[in-house]
This record gives sequence, structure tokens and C-alpha cells, in this order.
Amino acid sequence: MHYIVDENDPEAVLTALREAGTNVDEAIESGALVMATAEDSYMWNGSFDPDEMVSIVFGMIEDGSEEYEEVRITGETTWALHKFTAIPGYPLGNWHCEQTVITPLGKYYHSIT
Repeated sequence: MHYIVDENDPEAVLTALREAGTNVDEAIESGALVMATAEDSYMWNGSFDPDEMVSIVFGMIEDGSEEYEEVRITGETTWALHKFTAIPGYPLGNWHCEQTVITPLGKYYHSIT
């Protein structure tokens, strides 16, 4: 699983997973759990780029599919509210663009939301 954090502290997320019974250290060591920040994922080049986001998501899927039958990507989208970027054609800016670009990938991969 790829977990993309923004407002939540990564350590707080890991603590919650541990408290829920997940062996976090083993999951990270094996590559079953990958933590990333919004800046590393949604805005790795300093701003949101829909084409780059699709490439990043496909890369996550391809990397995970090499070793696992299923790949889950969970991302906080709060970054779009406080790091708003106007994008032509998307009246709600980067958040609207991200939802418009990523959500349709679900027809190719049954579990993208």
C-alpha cells in the first residue's frame, strides 16, 4: 500500500497502523507499505501537474504489481485546499483536476478511488 500523507503526521499514521495490529516495520521493510508526502507525490516538481500525477500513479501500480497481486494507493487530498493552484479548464483548480484525472483510472484498475 502506498500512503500519501499531508496533514497527518507520518509517525501518527504509522502508530495508528501499529495499534490496529499491523506489523509496520515488516511492511515497510518488505515494500508492502510505502509512505510518501504530498510534495513527493502530487507536487514533486513544486506544483501539481496532472500528466505527472498519472505517471506517478501508474509507476506506483507497476512497481507494486511486480511483487504483489494487488496495489492500494491511499492519499490525503487536503494539500489541494491549502496549496491551491489554478489550472486552466478546471474551475476548482488542482483538487478538481486531481479528482478528474485519477478517478477515471478506476475503470482500468478496479480499486482506484
